[in-house]
Amino acid sequence: MFRKDFVAIALLLTATQVGAEPLTATQYGDFDRYVLALSWQTGFCQSMHDRNRGEPEECRLQQEMANKTDYLTVHGLWPGLPKSIAARGVDDRRWMRYGCATRPIPNMPGGQSRAGNARLRKPACRWRWPISSTA
Repeated sequence: MFRKDFVAIALLLTATQVGAEPLTATQYGDFDRYVLALSWQTGFCQSMHDRNRGEPEECRLQQEMANKTDYLTVHGLWPGLPKSIAARGVDDRRWMRYGCATRPIPNMPGGQSRAGNARLRKPACRWRWPISSTA
């Protein structure tokens, strides 16, 4: 089930991107690898609880699922540390944690949730890609 859904989504994304203009970084395009960004929903919710932070709605409403793969969220491929930033003394760990410390635009999908904040915000603002509020 999970594989079929994943393949269907991948095909849909590929089909819709055929006529789209490619995204081009206006800065920091000098990276040599991508990082697969994943999150485990239950781990995110537990970390919020452990730090005594208010749990977002998706954590409060979370139900036990038989298929544990449903807790896995694939955020996509994020460009790795650009060489121009590494030359300034920034390492991979710091880049992945603090590479983009800006607030998301107010109407961005998932912008009200802490889980959704990083999904588009980090890769988009690092490379100055346009973010559509209707995405």
